[in-house]
Amino acid sequence: MNNKLKNKIVLITKAKSESAQEVEVLQSAGAAVISFPTIKIIQNILDEEKLSRLSKWNSYDFLIFTSVNAVRYFRKFIKSDKTKNGVKIICTGSKTKEASERQNIEVDLVPDEFSAKGILNLLADFNVQNKKILIPSSAIARTELRDGLKELGAFVDFIPVYNVVMPAVEEYSELLEKCKAIEPDILLFTSPSSFNNYLKIFEVTEKENYFKNKLIVAIGNTTAAAIEAQDLKVDILPSNFTLMDTVNEIMKFNYETILKRKSLQT
Repeated sequence: MNNKLKNKIVLITKAKSESAQEVEVLQSAGAAVISFPTIKIIQNILDEEKLSRLSKWNSYDFLIFTSVNAVRYFRKFIKSDKTKNGVKIICTGSKTKEASERQNIEVDLVPDEFSAKGILNLLADFNVQNKKILIPSSAIARTELRDGLKELGAFVDFIPVYNVVMPAVEEYSELLEKCKAIEPDILLFTSPSSFNNYLKIFEVTEKENYFKNKLIVAIGNTTAAAIEAQDLKVDILPSNFTLMDTVNEIMKFNYETILKRKSLQT
């Protein structure tokens, strides 16, 4: 057994049901793992006009899924299979691809970099001028991908199939009391919302002092940017933006060395 994280407490801002494999890896390294989901995903209500556009997904040139949740909530609206009719389906990352294939949605393309930038680099090799691109996504999704596609000359149809909200107090109050009594050593944030909601839930006001003796881990550049916007430093940022890649990155680093370096920078 690898005891690299012995006596360390790792808090993941994701439900255990969505991170069971990663939790097991951390526990095998000696860590105590707390799964504390700081976001809640809910289905959006779409008007008839958006539902009509979504139902014609196979009339587009490209269909882009940027997350597992995008696939899941697309399928809640579109329950029957249709012939693809030439639409190319792009997924941001291996997990999203796997989720699509489990829903019988055949995936054509996955960018090397699991991000909006990766998709834009991928589509730069295609002529997307005047092509129709459908993006079913989160209501609070960043505009980087849409803006970049429009700059390439594409017609972009963005339909918010789900939303990201704060969990109700009763959903986390008991776990919150337990967490306040246990200081996590490593905090893993999965999205900008997971970080911002963590600050609200834990009522973090003096951020520099609160995070002083904790390692901050971020999945993705957008998450890192949200953290750094609060004048905090991200200690670990994996090159591949998946939870397992992030956990593997944590396993590479020496906790004490990073913490010492962090204390010298404050």
